[in-house]
Formats: sequence, structure tokens, C-alpha cells
Amino acid sequence: MMTNQKNNSALVLKKMLNGPGLRQKFDDVLGKGAGAFSASVLSLVNATPALQEADPMTILGAAMTAATMKLPINPNLGFAYIIPYKNIPIDVIHNIALDFWGFFRLKYKG
Repeated sequence: MMTNQKNNSALVLKKMLNGPGLRQKFDDVLGKGAGAFSASVLSLVNATPALQEADPMTILGAAMTAATMKLPINPNLGFAYIIPYKNIPIDVIHNIALDFWGFFRLKYKG
């Protein structure tokens, strides 16, 4: 049953990202790179079991934070990460963490 719940969370996130309201927000922030950024969010969630266990809104909030700073969230690039934190009576919440290269990029390419 846990696998179904994780798959449902990923599907809900995919529907939210493909919805007109959220898509427009990412388009406004990122321009033509919004589609690739949304795909990287989905890829990250599908590849990370801890990210599949929580409310998709917290993931989207962290993703939008990275988007406004124009930082990719691909962990292989090392600019920004979406990290799950356990919030004890509620659920898993997500926050963004910047790596050294993320700070460097903000400082010199911002």
C-alpha cells in the first residue's frame, strides 16, 4: 500500500505541475526553461523515496524558491537541493538548501 501512496503523490505532483495556474507561474519566473525545470522536479521526486512521502505543496514551494533564484535542483549539478525534514506531529516538510556553487552562481551570475 505504501508504494501506491508514493505513486499517487508523484501523480498528484505531476498534475499540479501540468495545471494551467502553476505552469503559468513557472513560465513567468523561468520563461522558456520552465518545462525543463518542471521535468527536473518530477524526476527528482520519482528518484527520491523520501520526497514521495510528503505533501506536494511543500515540494513545489521549495522548487519555486529555487526557480526564483534561477538555480537548477538537479543534485548532480550541485547548486540547490530539496531536502525533506521531519516535522513531528505533522508530516515531512521540504526546504531548499544551497550548495557552494549555488551561492557562487547567485553572487557572480545573479
